[in-house]
Amino acid sequence: MSARRRAIGAHYGVSEWALQLLTAVVMIVCAIWLAGAWLLVQPDSHARLAEFIGSELVRLPLMLLILALVWHAWIGAKSVMMDYLPWDWFRLVKLTGAACYLIVCLIWAVAVLWGVA
Repeated sequence: MSARRRAIGAHYGVSEWALQLLTAVVMIVCAIWLAGAWLLVQPDSHARLAEFIGSELVRLPLMLLILALVWHAWIGAKSVMMDYLPWDWFRLVKLTGAACYLIVCLIWAVAVLWGVA
């Protein structure tokens, strides 16, 4: 009779799944908020669009959506790479590259939304 491996331990998969679910819910709520704001305002020119995006009621949910998207992408990328990349050194290189890419995207989004650049 072969020994079976018990499915107990640190349960990292459950916590990562829960975090990804939370970020997905945050993104859905923010997207609904932004779609509703867009339908109410319906900017028809570049000036009105810039005013719409520049308002705090749009910029804050949009930034929260971007933060949730970056966190969601990181959790997913890390999970896939940890499960399917066989060599530790290769996994480290790929995870470092993904982290750098997501950080640069986040910095770029902050610079665009808040005019920091």
